[in-house]
Amino acid sequence: MSSQNERYAAHVRFVVDDRPFCVWDDDLAKKNLSFIRGLKPDYFSYLAESIRTDLSDEEHGGYHVLAAIALRSVYVHALESAFATTFAMMQAPQCIFGWLAKYEISNVSTLIGKVQSGGEIRNRLGLKQCTWRGIVEKALARLPESIVNSEQQVVLKETVVSGFSSALQRMADDYLEESTSTEYNAIKHGFRISPGGFAFGVQLESSPGNPDEAQPMTVLANSKFGSSGYTLHKIAGSKLHYSVELQTRNWEPGILPQKLAVVSAWMSNVQAMLIYALGGETAKAQFKFFSRAEEYRAPWNVSSQFPRLNMKTCQIDSTPAITADQILATYRD
Repeated sequence: MSSQNERYAAHVRFVVDDRPFCVWDDDLAKKNLSFIRGLKPDYFSYLAESIRTDLSDEEHGGYHVLAAIALRSVYVHALESAFATTFAMMQAPQCIFGWLAKYEISNVSTLIGKVQSGGEIRNRLGLKQCTWRGIVEKALARLPESIVNSEQQVVLKETVVSGFSSALQRMADDYLEESTSTEYNAIKHGFRISPGGFAFGVQLESSPGNPDEAQPMTVLANSKFGSSGYTLHKIAGSKLHYSVELQTRNWEPGILPQKLAVVSAWMSNVQAMLIYALGGETAKAQFKFFSRAEEYRAPWNVSSQFPRLNMKTCQIDSTPAITADQILATYRD
């Protein structure tokens, strides 16, 4: 007697980082290709262009500050999506939607870290050691050595490969920065931040704790755009007790649409590579690139001076003696 699983002979085995999965269906290949064709990498650049105009609107209730927060949120969302799609391409090209359904945020960070260190990742691309350069070369393997762009200019493939390799490195640095995930989660969950940047300066004192008004203030940072919010930090030696820290960030939102254009272009290339590799309609596979090397680097060459400041609001030198039972007791009659 045949088992029920044999009726659905099509299956794909894959890993998410090192976690194994197997997905069964009667027509996985068709569903996978349909999913890939339905991806819309331009979604993020569309949002960026839609929000960009509000950055200069300072007359209507501070919309420019809210627009900056929206752009920041879109950028981090796009980074996660781009890296998740990239690793799905590497580990489960025959079941992209399955990989994306099973990954966790920690998997993305771990896999990025492995690439950053040139480590090994189980993959279907034939890469022994994974680097951004190696991943880009695989994704853009079908590009000719020279390409004629829409302006009839010849662009060398090496310019494109080097450009995206460098951009992915910068994108990874942005994504792995600890304050990035803290800020993004605070925006997503309950909007736990105060929009707007901060100013920071130093001034000589006439006596300890008293600024010398005759001396000028040296401004080290001053931005309209950024965010501030409180974070909790575990007190050493305890699972119950946390101290409070104020995390403030300055950033330049005007460059985020440019960054998002690069992110969207990379996602389009992953989509195109998969369509080609899986035998889809190549007319719908569109590789995207920029003509000049500086276009891949320029969005990351602008940064805010003194971009972040963390301040502890309380100093706890030893683990408090309050126990879990004592906390729960406060809810009893």
